[in-house]
Amino acid sequence: VPRLLHESAKSAHVETSTERKAAIAALFEMRRSVGTIANNVNQLAKYANTEGSFPREAEAVVAEFRALYPRIREAVDRLADS
Repeated sequence: VPRLLHESAKSAHVETSTERKAAIAALFEMRRSVGTIANNVNQLAKYANTEGSFPREAEAVVAEFRALYPRIREAVDRLADS
């Protein structure tokens, strides 16, 4: 409690270790998701190279990444501010 009071007096933004741990955990979860998406992109590229066409399902992979990117940016910004 004394440290929190001291930090609060020095800064308008005080982050607890719990908040930092949550942000780091979120980044690790997103890292796993990005790995899964990257694997899907590799499979789509292999299919496109073999078949000579890009499958319709590729749009779902792009949408999945677009939904994940803002969450990654937010988590990185939270850690950068601490």
